[in-house]
Amino acid sequence: TRCKYALKKKILLGFQDEKWTELLGKSQRTWIPKGQIIEIATPGYTKRINCFITLFWPKKKIVWDCFNRRRNIEFRRHLSHLVDYAQRNKIKKIILFIDWATYHRTPKVKKFFREHRVLKPIFLGKKDPNMNPVEGTVNKRLASAISVNRCYSSRDELRNATKKFLRKYNSIYAT
Repeated sequence: TRCKYALKKKILLGFQDEKWTELLGKSQRTWIPKGQIIEIATPGYTKRINCFITLFWPKKKIVWDCFNRRRNIEFRRHLSHLVDYAQRNKIKKIILFIDWATYHRTPKVKKFFREHRVLKPIFLGKKDPNMNPVEGTVNKRLASAISVNRCYSSRDELRNATKKFLRKYNSIYAT
């Protein structure tokens, strides 16, 4: 009943987290026909794509952005997309649970939160990823769909695969 009340009041709970998808995949146990071998290139340094993902509770819908880097400027761009989402859906407040990453606590990010009162940040416990449902519901699925037992020939191919998964996420997993 509390969730229905919050939805009537146009208040959303959002859990924000980041996830790297990597050009060179990780190999894990898998079934393959006898005599076949999975080859995963390992030339050393892996290029990657960073995804900022916000999961809205209890609907489990996500708003996401992909960038080449993970800094406060990209985080603020993601936050501006959350503000736009709130305006489009006539949301009065998004209570946003975030972790203690350094780029979440910069002066420019604090200023962004002061200027955009629709976002109310609340910090999760330090070094406790299990408190954030994005880890289990989105990040784990994203890693297994994109990074495990797969490798990509270019960063563009990786970006396209990541975006394809995230675009489909709301239609497949959201309730």
